[in-house]
This record gives sequence, C-alpha cells and structure tokens, in this order.
Amino acid sequence: MPPLPLKTDVVIPTAKQEESHRNYRSFSVPCPSKGRGCKGLAMTALSFCFALFLLPACQWNTLPPDIWEKEQMTEFLVEAQLVEAKVDAQELPKQQKDSLYTSSYEELFAYYNTTREIWQKNIEYYRDKPEEMDDIYKEVVLRLTLLESTVQHERTERDTLERKLKEFKIRQQD
Repeated sequence: MPPLPLKTDVVIPTAKQEESHRNYRSFSVPCPSKGRGCKGLAMTALSFCFALFLLPACQWNTLPPDIWEKEQMTEFLVEAQLVEAKVDAQELPKQQKDSLYTSSYEELFAYYNTTREIWQKNIEYYRDKPEEMDDIYKEVVLRLTLLESTVQHERTERDTLERKLKEFKIRQQD
C-alpha cells in the first residue's frame, strides 16, 4: 500500500483523474476514510482561516482621517511638554507667557504640519481609548525621563571639565 501523501505534498492528477477533474491541482490533505487526498478541502480551509484571522487584523490598524499613529502622538506630546517646560522656566508676566505659549505651539504645529484642530481631534480620539492613551503617556514619561537623565549627565560632565580647566589654569599661573 503506498504511503499517504503529506500535507505539504502537491498532488498532480493521473491521466484518469485529469479527465474527471480537468487539470485540477491542489494541496492534499490525507482523507482518513478513503486513504487518499481530499482535494480542494485543504485550500478551502486555508482560505477560510486566512480570511478569518488576517483580514480583521488589517481593519484594526486603520485609523480615522487626521488621527495620528501612537508613535506620532507620543512624539508630539514629548515636544509639547518640552515647550511648556521652556515657557514655564521663564519668569515673565502672565500675558507674555500666554503669548509665548501660543507662538511656541504654533511653531510646533507648523513643524508637524498640523493644526490645533487636528491636535484636539487626536486628543479626543485617544481620550476615548484609555489603554492606548495610557501607553502613549507611559512612553512620553519614559522619553522625558531619559532626556532629563541625559541632560543631567551632560551637565555633570561639563561641570567636571570646567572645574578641571579652572584647576589647570591655576596651576599654570603658579
């Protein structure tokens, strides 16, 4: 008795089968009841599984118009936090700070080629998706923390170099 074809074997019909199936070729799945391949069944099942699992996944990744991917939203929020920190660090009257906020945000919108309205639309969209917004803010905090530690490290290095330079100049004078 010939061995059963493997699932990956391609079954090419014989001349007799060719007549009845008119050049029918398919992947074969062993058919336990008859001892030979069940043609077409495997392709149908495979096509169904593909449609069932892959197509809905494509729809999950589609965003409404003007809604940013999480990465772009994260980048924008990091930059927005830096703008606010820069403005807050300046000791200015409230009216001047408000004006500086407005102009800084307009520069940020221009850099990202967007508008305040689109930004608000994104905020509202992600506000309705708390898990995604939480992921975004976690990444924002992580990036800001990394940026802060990098700046602190650079300040420490700069201070160390300045101190050493000062000590070197003092030795040169002696």
